[in-house]
Amino acid sequence: MTDLTAEQLESIRRLLVDPVRDAVKSEIQLSHDRLAAAVERLGDHLAGHIERTEKRLVTVEREVGRLRSFRRRVFAGYGAITILLSAVWSVFREKWLSKLLNR
Repeated sequence: MTDLTAEQLESIRRLLVDPVRDAVKSEIQLSHDRLAAAVERLGDHLAGHIERTEKRLVTVEREVGRLRSFRRRVFAGYGAITILLSAVWSVFREKWLSKLLNR
């Protein structure tokens, strides 16, 4: 096998290496463009999810606030009923005991 001259090596490079390099470069650019488009679509998709989630979160927070307010009113009502029943029971017990002891 004979050694190739610089001119022959340059011709081989132009015929083989340059087209392969250009093909790889264009494939990489195409892959990059597809990836960039996919990332952009994903970003838009996530932005939509975030917006819907924030709306749901606002609704949930509002409902939690209503439930807490209702719970406070229920506890206040139970507290008032407890105090009232305790007072009524004390009065009833005192009258009942006084009637039992007077006999």
